Amino acid sequence: MKKKEVVGWLDTYKAERGFDPDYIRCMVQFKDETLSNVTIKLKPFEPHITTEEEDNQIFFYCNGRDEFLKLIKPDNGEDFYVCKIYWVSKKL
Repeated sequence: MKKKEVVGWLDTYKAERGFDPDYIRCMVQFKDETLSNVTIKLKPFEPHITTEEEDNQIFFYCNGRDEFLKLIKPDNGEDFYVCKIYWVSKKL
């Protein structure tokens, strides 16, 4: 997956709807090569706003789009990287 491609999807989403998505449903690959389907939130964890139910569904919280884009590279400093995107959405 290429950064340019992901930026295109996010830009198209915003152009069509007038706002950025908050959630990305994707597949991640861990360093041990296992795969997992997860949801990443494009906003930081907010303990006074985030419900326990929502938190249980979120694999990783990003501080915006730029931080998410770093996750598509295998050498991003985390123990996983995003290898496939299924959908983006404003709602979980």
